[in-house]
Amino acid sequence: MGVLKRVDRYLAVLVIGFKQQLAYKKDYFISLGFRIFASFIMIAVWTAVYLNSNVTSIGGFTLPQMYIYFFLINAIAIVSFNVPISENIQDDIQNGTITTALVKPVAYTSQVFLNSLGNNLFAGLAVTLPFIILISFIGHFVFTLQAVAFFLIEMALAFIISTFIFFLVGTMAIYLTNIWGIIAVTDSLYMLLGGGIVPLNLLPSWARGIFAVLPMQLSLYTPAATLLGIVSTGQIIQSLLVGAAWAVPLFILSAFVWNRVRGKITSVGG
Repeated sequence: MGVLKRVDRYLAVLVIGFKQQLAYKKDYFISLGFRIFASFIMIAVWTAVYLNSNVTSIGGFTLPQMYIYFFLINAIAIVSFNVPISENIQDDIQNGTITTALVKPVAYTSQVFLNSLGNNLFAGLAVTLPFIILISFIGHFVFTLQAVAFFLIEMALAFIISTFIFFLVGTMAIYLTNIWGIIAVTDSLYMLLGGGIVPLNLLPSWARGIFAVLPMQLSLYTPAATLLGIVSTGQIIQSLLVGAAWAVPLFILSAFVWNRVRGKITSVGG
């Protein structure tokens, strides 16, 4: 019974995170519009590149595939980047609610993780899934069962990795209080290093080698390329192994940092 009660507590936090987003549906319509707008900007840029180069394919991408790629990137980013965990920690610090959150029966780290997971699950159902379905109809893509299975594994691992990274960013609020700028820079770096500006297979070989060992590629390029069928099974498995290799030390670092800063927490808000 004790175990069931504990599970119920964690599920309650997850459901609260999900329900919170139902109260702010306008935010997701705005987010969807922003993602579509961002996709069209990149499409306009790459259309100009193709037309001025007089080529039909760049790095294995035809122009229609490039269109689909950037639509996928912006659909994926909204759930593979766990930015809400940084924002939640910052809000708790600014409002002073972190001191009461620390004495709740659910550990604070679990609270912010489950709350942000609820946020992202809602975003996935409200934005990412419809986006991908729309893309499949427009682009006449039929995603294979294997591609979908790998995609889901990649997204889960990408979310875990970004959780640790953005959690570490969030802990900076304990010292700086306002970290909006740091969150924005981290988000932008994720887009750049993950293939959100240029597909990673278009980079020089030395740059591809560097980006291939970074965890960001698992959040954008690899899932999109998996659905498009432009990466081999071997490359997918290699990316997953790289992600797993990053997840473990990031978890250890997050636990270490949290244990160090927890004693320094003071209420700085109302």
